[in-house]
Amino acid sequence: MTLNSEEEHQHAVDLLYHSGHIIGIIPQTFVYGIYAVLIPVSSFIMLRRGLTTRARKILFGMIIFMFLLSTAYWIISMVSLLQLYKLYFLDPDPDAESPNSNYLQLANALVLINYVLTDGVVVWRAWVLCSADGIKALSMCLFMLGLAAVSVTSTIGIRIILIIINNDPSAVLLNDRLSLGINVTQVATLVMSVFTNSLATSIISIKAWRGRVQIRDDLGAASTGNLRAGKIFALLIETGVLYTLSCLTVLIATVIPVELGTLGDLYTPVNVQLAGIYPVVVLLLITHDKSLDRTVRVFASGVEISGFHISTRQIESGMHFERRSVLSTRSDESCPDLDPYAADSDTDTDTKRKLAANVGMV
Repeated sequence: MTLNSEEEHQHAVDLLYHSGHIIGIIPQTFVYGIYAVLIPVSSFIMLRRGLTTRARKILFGMIIFMFLLSTAYWIISMVSLLQLYKLYFLDPDPDAESPNSNYLQLANALVLINYVLTDGVVVWRAWVLCSADGIKALSMCLFMLGLAAVSVTSTIGIRIILIIINNDPSAVLLNDRLSLGINVTQVATLVMSVFTNSLATSIISIKAWRGRVQIRDDLGAASTGNLRAGKIFALLIETGVLYTLSCLTVLIATVIPVELGTLGDLYTPVNVQLAGIYPVVVLLLITHDKSLDRTVRVFASGVEISGFHISTRQIESGMHFERRSVLSTRSDESCPDLDPYAADSDTDTDTKRKLAANVGMV
């Protein structure tokens, strides 16, 4: 049967704007490609260096789980798109059954787990960096993280119930109420995620601001614009600013209508992939020793060293780039000042290492 122009237009709009379809799939696939490249790199680095601590083991296992979940979500989205394209344009039979969308709807709910896990990483980094200054604000982060987890669990539970009663004519009223409820829980998940990330990011940023002198001097040591940009970018990633802005974008996009649905329906598939990428980047920063931990430890330790003058170069900030940096564009031979333990003699090297050890940098 030949479709008329109006039907073709409606099918084209559905393919373009429907959740998980062309406009959403293209950027999602691009971000997922980056994700797929980072996973083997981070896995190789972690396994080569060894999962020596419980935190690393948990983080590594969580990253693999999130990647598998994101992969399943991307595959289901692609399959759904191909099925609709076949139904609308390759086999336009009015009697043909529409592809089952239950799998995509369930995947949309399950992938929200990535939000909670990534929020947990943000809170964990804030706790590691800032718990020495008090835990009141951090406890609020944990509380909001718990609310986000409850919201995601509710979303998944409601979605499963909706799938079960989907074809039950006696449950129309319940279906309507649950449909309204799942909209509320989905928005609540985004709100809690934004609040959690904003507070955790603010806590880390305040800590970084207190160490602004060391961080500024370290940035000033960069010999090229690329190195400076790389250090600033790494700082933004670890403080969670970029991820928080992405979550805020999703929340705002949920109230912006498009041809079919909202802009949030199109950006959400991208954001869930970004949610998976964030812990991977944190892992790479940790394993390459480019985190803020050492800078913060200097300020939190309260150690006073008398009889010596310790310059900023001797106490490098946590944003210091070391050998084999994944973000550095030059080797240490071209930028010798980036090595905090570089010295003119073995004696100077030993002295600097001892001084660094005294303030918890080694």
